[in-house]
Amino acid sequence: MTGLIVLLAIFAVVPSVIAARKGRSAIGFYLFGLLFFLPALIVVLLIPATGDSVEAMYQRQHAGTSRRDDVLAQIEQLHALVQRGALTEDEFEAKKRELLDRM
Repeated sequence: MTGLIVLLAIFAVVPSVIAARKGRSAIGFYLFGLLFFLPALIVVLLIPATGDSVEAMYQRQHAGTSRRDDVLAQIEQLHALVQRGALTEDEFEAKKRELLDRM
């Protein structure tokens, strides 16, 4: 009997992992899978992903990091131009403010 309960607890992880990847409640689908494994698996496979899926959150996080890194790289390039004398300090400060406001 104990072995069956442990097996059900392990199987219930499957719908919860799929649900989490689709942006749904992992805990809710774990409990659903624990009580009714097959219906929970069918439901989680049929429901559409929300906009807050793990992949979407990952892409949003890295998109912001990428943009921030681009702005910082542009500021470094502008500073190099100031050091070479191609830009004045005032021009550098104006462009830097503009780039930072875009972040």
